[in-house]
Amino acid sequence: MKNKKGFELGITTIILLIVGLLFLVIIVFLITDGFENFKVNTEPLLDTAQGGAFKQACDISCKGEDKIGYCCKNVSIYGKTFYCYDKSVELECNIDCSEVC
Repeated sequence: MKNKKGFELGITTIILLIVGLLFLVIIVFLITDGFENFKVNTEPLLDTAQGGAFKQACDISCKGEDKIGYCCKNVSIYGKTFYCYDKSVELECNIDCSEVC
């Protein structure tokens, strides 16, 4: 019986070491890069302050019938380029951008 308890203690120790190492790897991942990836992937691009200002500027260009401002100007948010006529901006405007720029 005594030999069996010694063996169980060894297996338990090995299991705890493996779980501890996995926990440390996960913590290191979250600290180095995980939170940034999580933030970028969960935050919609145009719900930021910069995106809101761009959307408002597009709305003003549309209402003022400013074809150059609406069709040609762009903004870069998180490395992606957006134009006012993009579907992701979610504006309804009757300006035809095919003949401008």
